[in-house]
Amino acid sequence: FVIVPTVFVYGFVWISFPRPLKWKTALIAVLLLSMTGGIWLVKNLIFTGNPFYPLLYGVFGGSGWTVEQAAQWNRHHLPQDFQLSSLNSSIHSVFVGSTFVSPILIPFFLIACGGTAYSSLKNKQAQLPALLAFFWLAFGVIVWWMFTHRIDRFLVPLLPLAVFFSAGSANFFNSTYAKGIYFTCLSIGLLVTFLMNVGLTKPFFFSNLDQIMHQATSDGRKFLNAELQADQKVLLIGDAEPFDLKVPYLYDTVWDHYWLDQCFQDPDPKIVRQKLNDLKITHLLVNWREINRYRSPGNYGFVGYIQPELFQKLVQEGVLIKQQTFGDPLHSELYQVTESNP
Repeated sequence: FVIVPTVFVYGFVWISFPRPLKWKTALIAVLLLSMTGGIWLVKNLIFTGNPFYPLLYGVFGGSGWTVEQAAQWNRHHLPQDFQLSSLNSSIHSVFVGSTFVSPILIPFFLIACGGTAYSSLKNKQAQLPALLAFFWLAFGVIVWWMFTHRIDRFLVPLLPLAVFFSAGSANFFNSTYAKGIYFTCLSIGLLVTFLMNVGLTKPFFFSNLDQIMHQATSDGRKFLNAELQADQKVLLIGDAEPFDLKVPYLYDTVWDHYWLDQCFQDPDPKIVRQKLNDLKITHLLVNWREINRYRSPGNYGFVGYIQPELFQKLVQEGVLIKQQTFGDPLHSELYQVTESNP
């Protein structure tokens, strides 16, 4: 999205308009790129051996990652459908249905693109920068639709182009009347951005943090915060957002199921109880809604041995005691872990 078109644009300009290479300028550009993405790449290289981790696993490998996980990642992050209906769905998700994009961004961006195109037709010096900017835009959109799973936030690297097109379109508004339109649009944009950033569109900004967290917390986690003691610990299964928990906890992500493997990969009830006791886990909160979402078509998937039958068997064997069920339809279930006999 960023480095490849940047290198292409500067290389194209340098080849089209030969001039002595200013090494100082080139070094500054390399330094700026290194200060952004470069630090992340070096960190990945040190910790995993793969600067692009978890990408390009087939080329560089990567500690903590397996062939199965790489295949799982690729299945979900590469698009599966290139039909016109999918293109229409992608356009709708960004232009209309996005919950992340400001409602004025896309309309104003299209106005800016039109203004930049018109201005470049009137000014020959502006034609090459405008052409390269439109190439960059097209490259980013094509990569987003052809090689990602088309989430709107993946278009964030193209936002600097919105700034460029806004500046380019400013030249279009050169009459007094047109300047009034321009500054009206600019004022509306700044006002909407301010209101969204300070949270006035949602009544959170001036609210009590504890109250907000309580409202946003699921019923299962509310129960844990209210009922569990400081010496008790919960293992979250399927839930990787423990930010509002005030009790000790363990959890896995969909990619890293270390604790689940430790406790449940061997389904023998005696071994499961011993593993849970060794880790001082006193409760399990199983989030079936998240697990089912992960297992839905096109999603990441979830470890196969986590099934309702597993917990039913553990309850029957006296390893677990079912305490609470949350949600209708079922959201999550809370179990208490019994202790091993001395």
